[in-house]
Amino acid sequence: MIKNIIRASFIGVMLSMIAATVLDQALVTGFAAAHVYSAWWFCLLWAIMAVASFAYIAKSGMRKRPAPLLLHISFGVILAGALATHTMGEQGVMRIREGGETRQFVSDDGKLTDLPFAVSLNKFEIITYPGTDSPMDYVSHVSFRGEDGYSQDAQISMNNIATHMGYRFYQASYDPDRRGTLLSVSHDPVGIGVTYTGYAMLFISLLLLLIMPGETFRRSLKALNDRAKSAAAKTAVVALSLATWVNAEAQKIEVEADVTEVMPADVAARFGDLHAYYNGRVCPLQTVAKDFTMKLYGRDTYMGLTSEQVLMGWTLDAPRWAGVRMIRIKRAAAAELGMKETLVSYDDLANGDLPAKIRKAHEEGGTSARALEEAEEKADVIRMLFAGQMLKVFPLADSARAVKWYSPADALPRSTGEATSSFVRDIFGRAADGIKTRDWETVGSVADRVAEFQRIAARGTGALPPAGKFKAEKAYNKLGVTRPLAMTLTAVGIMFFFIVAYLWGQGITSRAMRIFTATLSALLGLVGAYLAAMFCLRWYVGGHLPLSNGYETMQFMSLCAIVCSLACTRRFALALPFGYLLSGLTMMVSMFGESNPQVTNLMPVLQSPLLSVHVCLVMISYSLLAFTALNGLAAIAMRAMPLRADTTGERIETLAAISRVLLTPAVACLAAGIFVGAIWANQSWGRYWGWDPKEVWALITMMFYAIPFHPTLSGRLGKAMALHIFLALAFACVLMTYFGVNYLLGGMHSYA
Repeated sequence: MIKNIIRASFIGVMLSMIAATVLDQALVTGFAAAHVYSAWWFCLLWAIMAVASFAYIAKSGMRKRPAPLLLHISFGVILAGALATHTMGEQGVMRIREGGETRQFVSDDGKLTDLPFAVSLNKFEIITYPGTDSPMDYVSHVSFRGEDGYSQDAQISMNNIATHMGYRFYQASYDPDRRGTLLSVSHDPVGIGVTYTGYAMLFISLLLLLIMPGETFRRSLKALNDRAKSAAAKTAVVALSLATWVNAEAQKIEVEADVTEVMPADVAARFGDLHAYYNGRVCPLQTVAKDFTMKLYGRDTYMGLTSEQVLMGWTLDAPRWAGVRMIRIKRAAAAELGMKETLVSYDDLANGDLPAKIRKAHEEGGTSARALEEAEEKADVIRMLFAGQMLKVFPLADSARAVKWYSPADALPRSTGEATSSFVRDIFGRAADGIKTRDWETVGSVADRVAEFQRIAARGTGALPPAGKFKAEKAYNKLGVTRPLAMTLTAVGIMFFFIVAYLWGQGITSRAMRIFTATLSALLGLVGAYLAAMFCLRWYVGGHLPLSNGYETMQFMSLCAIVCSLACTRRFALALPFGYLLSGLTMMVSMFGESNPQVTNLMPVLQSPLLSVHVCLVMISYSLLAFTALNGLAAIAMRAMPLRADTTGERIETLAAISRVLLTPAVACLAAGIFVGAIWANQSWGRYWGWDPKEVWALITMMFYAIPFHPTLSGRLGKAMALHIFLALAFACVLMTYFGVNYLLGGMHSYA
């Protein structure tokens, strides 16, 4: 009866959370929070599952196993902390103006709540990245004053809370005029201590589960070692004659006749060496050019021309380039424009009356609306260039030596001298005249003069990035992770996967195959080293670990997949093709939409060391879970193939043993990553859990993958084939958590 209660409440909780995320999107944001997550019946489901689980533990032999016992107790303590916070805690917001003082805050239920002390705002400031307008942090300088006259000063900023008499204050927002601040207030005298105790118990128990000899991980590892020793063949491969490092984009194609008179690549590169204010930071103009070309054409080169040649062509010779068909749109949009090809010109878009066509498509419910909107977005990129938004290369400092960047089309400050105004307004016109006469020396000298202007105007302001970081970004732009590399890795992985699955199932081996396996391992190691170098370059250029968006996390997952693959290759024949396949797929996924998003300044809320820990743990978990899913697919493929009956069962059992070994650290990393994220959320916003769609689906994924660890409750999953099918299907939860939430449900985490 207890088992059935646990199963029923577990299924009820899972289905409720899945339905809640869908309802929140289908109805109105906040519906799930009001009618599901805070509903009495949802809390009751959690309570029933917790009580039944502890009743089952009391009757089982888990009392003799300290690690899993401590793990389950930690979940109970965490739930108890959440209950204490819900019943005894106070949360709300407080708005203060500079020079003002208050003794109250508005609680979450809309009531005014008194504080036992006064809070005054001495100053609010936004700290920006050097030489930019991009916020690096929001800081409130406050004072706490008691009735006895005692006063204490404090600073409140993102990820830096202030505590006074048990009340915790978090930076939430600020007034539009930047003279006032909005603080989150939390008073949780019991819940925070209980919850953090539960977190500590959880992390300790997860570590014990991985290191204690008698636990699942160590037993699975021992079973796998015993199986490997008795196996007739450890690795079997066949030679594949593939050129891994072929880069199709390196091929030079004839340029269209109407853009033959473009700026030479070496002259355009001198413009690429200029500093530019773009995307909230100062970077090489080369970065702007690469992004511009990528957005229009889908690649960072066009018909053999560099991105700098493309950008400067559009900048200095716009009428001619407006007729060049280099803008790649979707076929549905091309059909609406009456075009047979998906490469169109700016003139085609400008004359195509896209706004009217978009309105009509929405009114008629046509499927072409989104394709037309994307085409209009690309036209807007060119309009931004014409308006000067992508060519802010002139830094001007005010009397306080604060720098603002301008383009030739911008209105300059009134204090700007006539000579400077003329230079900014006219200098690129000289380059345009030089292009008409093919006087490339004059054109190149314009770039040199602008570079000299930048050095003089920004001297002593710190507006220009260090020379080393500037060169590193240029190197990063030139290297890049290319689609051909990702496609080659994926192709090798797919062919490798089925060939090795067949040969391994037949028990075939040879010395030549082992040598070739070592060669492919070395090549994969080189790819891993290349990705690691790119990761470090991006880290150095951005000034933070590159784990803050979907592109960066997928690149990191690709690196994790390669490391895991190489670590497992000696024990696991399919690890190598899995590494090729998974790294290639994650690279290609990272390039969906627009390839290689630009390095950006980190949002203030993401400037926490816990971000890196949180993302690293989750990405490592997803990589390991992806291997278990591929394991399951391999076993299903081997069962379907006409293999030798005496070896098929043995190989499928070996794959199951490998999955059991990988499953424990995968789920442990996922659980640790989720709760590190909860600690980070509490430091930033004063709450551990906000029932954001990605948080909910991460919890669903963790709970789903926990099923195989409870064999008395999960039934047939102890059998190898059942486990493989389960793991292959379970990976849909990971895909939904990472991609489905981003593209279907949205939410606070949709950037990653």
